[in-house]
Amino acid sequence: MTRLTDIIVRDNRVLILGFVLAMSLYLIMVLGPLAQLEAIAGLAPFDMRPGGYSRDEAEALIAALGENGWRIYLNTQIPLDMIYPGLLGLTLFIALTRVASGLGGVLGWAMLSLRWLAVLAALADYAENLMIVIMLTNNGAPDAGQVASASAASMAKAGLTTLAACALLVGIALHSVRWLIGRRA
Repeated sequence: MTRLTDIIVRDNRVLILGFVLAMSLYLIMVLGPLAQLEAIAGLAPFDMRPGGYSRDEAEALIAALGENGWRIYLNTQIPLDMIYPGLLGLTLFIALTRVASGLGGVLGWAMLSLRWLAVLAALADYAENLMIVIMLTNNGAPDAGQVASASAASMAKAGLTTLAACALLVGIALHSVRWLIGRRA
C-alpha cells in the first residue's frame, strides 16, 4: 500500500472522524431539511422511504411540498445529500477493509468482497438524488419511468446500506470472537 492509503485504511482517527462526520451530517439532514419537508407535506420525503413509492405517492408528495418544499429539497437537502453518501460509503468501505485484515483467510476475503456493498449503496443514493432533482424540476409531473427509477434507487440505497452495515457488524462480531478465543489460549 502507498503511505496515504496505509494511513487512511489503518489509522483509527480517520475511521472515527469519517464515522462522526457521516453521522453528524445524517442528523443535520434528518433534523433539518427532511423534518421541514415532512412538516410541509405531511408525508415522508423520498429519502425516507426505504420501501419505495408509486407514481401516485410521488405526485402526492410533490404537490404537497409546493414551491417552498421544492426549494428546500433542491437548495438544502440535495446539496447535503451529495456529501453524505460518499462519506458514509468511504467510512463503511474502510471499516470493512479493517475488519477483513483482522480476519484473514476465507472470512477476510468475504469481508473484502462485501465492502463493495458500501460503494454500491453510495452510487444508489446518488442515483436517487439525481432522480429526485429530475422529478422536482419536471413541473411537478414526473413520468412513470422517472418515478420507477427514483423508487428503485431509494430501495437499492436502503437495502445495500443495510447489507453493508450488517456485514460490518458480523465482521466485528467474528473478529471479537477470535480475539476472545486468542486471549483465553
